[in-house]
Amino acid sequence: MTQQRTFGRISVYKVNLESQPHDFIFAVDKLPSVASYDYDSNDIAYSRRGSYKEGAEYIYPFRSLFTGRAPIQGLLKEEGDRFVVQTTVPSDIDLKDMLSQNIEHELVFIDPDTLGEPKYEKPTIEKDVNTLTVSFPKIQGYFSRTLNPTETDALRACDNPDPKKGQHIAVQKSVLQSFSVNNTCRVSFWIPTLSHSLSYLIKVQSRNISGQSHVFWIENPISDRVDQELYLPKSSEFQTSYLIQSPMTFDGIGYTFHFDNRSVGNNRSVNELGAVEVYPFPYKFLKNLFLTNLTEGKSLEYLDVSVSHPNQSLYKVKPDKVGTIVLSQAYDKGWVAYQGGKIIKDHFLVNNWENGWKVDNTGEITIIYAPQLLQYLGFVLLGVGLIVLLFKLWSSRSNFLKKEKKH
Repeated sequence: MTQQRTFGRISVYKVNLESQPHDFIFAVDKLPSVASYDYDSNDIAYSRRGSYKEGAEYIYPFRSLFTGRAPIQGLLKEEGDRFVVQTTVPSDIDLKDMLSQNIEHELVFIDPDTLGEPKYEKPTIEKDVNTLTVSFPKIQGYFSRTLNPTETDALRACDNPDPKKGQHIAVQKSVLQSFSVNNTCRVSFWIPTLSHSLSYLIKVQSRNISGQSHVFWIENPISDRVDQELYLPKSSEFQTSYLIQSPMTFDGIGYTFHFDNRSVGNNRSVNELGAVEVYPFPYKFLKNLFLTNLTEGKSLEYLDVSVSHPNQSLYKVKPDKVGTIVLSQAYDKGWVAYQGGKIIKDHFLVNNWENGWKVDNTGEITIIYAPQLLQYLGFVLLGVGLIVLLFKLWSSRSNFLKKEKKH
């Protein structure tokens, strides 16, 4: 990474990628394959393997846990004093084939009364046919919390309180009920002891009575930003939601958890919030865990390629060797590659977002975005229409002048 420009306190850096793309194009010899996933803000497969295509040589079974877009669905449960994460994996990959970076010091216990020496726990792993199970203890200590929203450590406020509309945050039995009309009422917890170097599992009890469900968001006082923001389940029955806060800066400390009861217009929102629990979570362990039957990893060889990019929807590519041509544009079936006048049919997903084509010779390749051709056709038809119109105007004027001369 090299610094390019500085604008006052803002510096602009250029990331020197190993693939060295030219006009959004690069070429690679042999790509490893990695099982697909929905979304992840940090692609651990790319970090560890480099470029890859969709397949099953490597499986990162838990990387879809960390989207930050919604509570964990279906993968996590509780068994006594432990959390259990389960997922389905191929049955032909044995437990001995599982490899994980030796990551420790995530599940840490420090006595909050004595602040003595830290003690560390490790997750356990089991595989039964095609079910992979990882369990880890509920750490109760300095980096844990059980928050009762009905007690005084919860900050409660409405942006524009209007007594006439009955807006309030009030205790209803053992939960806290928020009622809003065209307003936002908020319950907040400031937890000053949570180290940003650790990851946390946040367990929330809530239910939605009417209107929009609770919006949960985490305020990071060090970066002065929102680390994540998402909706809790829209259910009239109490639901348990599990949310993950990933590690941030090594020296940061303290988070504020906010639960917003938001209403727009005259649509009233009523939500109830129960207990909120916070525990250390083995984020790096689960994120780096992968399965493979390969005895050794593939080494990537990036190839030289010449590229001509005359407009936004057209590329002409000439590879030096056979391999995979990658277009660093969002994957779309509308991107079509031609070689020798024939369509290259082997079009696949690369790095979970790019376009890739397998080529078996070094002839020139033309890549076009087919839907763009409709726009070009529209320009041609518009041009033809203008020419016809101008011709008719010219013809009419000529006929008119001829008639004038006769008179």
